Amino acid sequence: MAFMVSHLEASSQQDHGSIEEFIRTEGDELLRRLLQGYLDKQTHEEKPLESVTCADQKQRNHVRQGTSRSMTSLFGPVTLTSIRMEYTKEL
Repeated sequence: MAFMVSHLEASSQQDHGSIEEFIRTEGDELLRRLLQGYLDKQTHEEKPLESVTCADQKQRNHVRQGTSRSMTSLFGPVTLTSIRMEYTKEL
């Protein structure tokens, strides 16, 4: 954010269109980082369940932690890491 403020303070000679594009681009990156921070916090606070019952009415109690997947948010790509534990049948 300090980078954005510094850039805006130093850009008195740029046209409004350039400034708007800078704010949109850098603002989206700031929002993406805020979302990633929120997701990381949720992961850190997550508590595993003993088991879950799936649609097939079978209980799953084997927990694979540390799984992750990429997701595209409105602000850009973020990574979900164990946001929801992945419960499977033990192999």
